[in-house]
Amino acid sequence: TTISKYINSLRIEKAKKLLLESFSTVTEIAYDIGFRDEKYFMKLFKEYENMSPTEFRNTYYKGHYNIR
Repeated sequence: TTISKYINSLRIEKAKKLLLESFSTVTEIAYDIGFRDEKYFMKLFKEYENMSPTEFRNTYYKGHYNIR
């Protein structure tokens, strides 16, 4: 693994935490963790998690709070 992949994996982990623990938008989270391009962040997140950041957040809340 390269340094950039390692750094990106840390950023994705931080994004996951922010997605679940804050009400920040995906755009705000992307900028907060150091991405200048929200679309690139969403693409990278999907590569790591096999779902978009919004899907990740919604899946968590549906599973934990039984939102329909």
